[in-house]
Amino acid sequence: MKIELSILLVPLLACTPVAGGGGTDDTEGHAESETGEPATEAESESGTEGETETDDESETGETDSEETDSEASETESNPATCMGSTAIICEDFEVDDDFAGWDLHVGGHTLSSGDVERDATHAHGQGALRTWADFQDNLTAWGWIERSIPTTDPDLFVRAYAYVPATSINEWYVLFALNQNDGYASLGLALEDGTLATVGWGDTHQGASDTEPFPTDQWVCLEFQVHYGDSSWFSAWRDDELVVDMTPVTADRGVLDQVFFGLYGGNNEFGLVEFWLDDLVVDTARVGCD
Repeated sequence: MKIELSILLVPLLACTPVAGGGGTDDTEGHAESETGEPATEAESESGTEGETETDDESETGETDSEETDSEASETESNPATCMGSTAIICEDFEVDDDFAGWDLHVGGHTLSSGDVERDATHAHGQGALRTWADFQDNLTAWGWIERSIPTTDPDLFVRAYAYVPATSINEWYVLFALNQNDGYASLGLALEDGTLATVGWGDTHQGASDTEPFPTDQWVCLEFQVHYGDSSWFSAWRDDELVVDMTPVTADRGVLDQVFFGLYGGNNEFGLVEFWLDDLVVDTARVGCD
């Protein structure tokens, strides 16, 4: 399918993309560079996993090895962090540094509002990015973090883990995307009516979407690739399964020179929409899931 990218008016205009044709489960799509399929890189070092059992001896000399309820919290162990990563961009929110190195964009039109915070409610480790919007009167709201991409490589891969509550699934909003620093072009992934879909802005924008409902109340590994060249393409994976494969994609590599992670949405019903993102990676080779 063809995507012509033009203007994303952020935050002055809320644009809802048209989700076109179904995705594909064909794993032989365009998920490779012109020189062959890129090898998956180990973006980070493995952390220490495992459980430590503590035997508490009672006054009677008996041993109690019960696991307390507090140990079974929603915070999941994170086998990979950004320590030692060679990726262009890697962010795991393990350190509360007030989003150092990122530009923050938060707000909304009229009564709508949005924001971001480091939060451990559903952390894929010690912390995660919580992004949320309170939509009112079908007006636009946003909350995302953004950073420039210091490379001109023709291949870009963007990976993030997403946790979307079931209460936030039936709306339209961007999850994460590449965009333009000096302009408003954008291309990435969104949720639309409960499915993963492409998002972009163009005169005759066509989109593609996953054929399966998006999993809720759990961590989902998402990744997309944009390849620039004479035959450009856009591919997306959900938990390492190829679910979107589009070609050609009309875009100049120099245009999409930033990446943002977080919520941008509009034309939604009243109420709170929120989700969490963690273990964000941008690189020139396939990242894959941990």
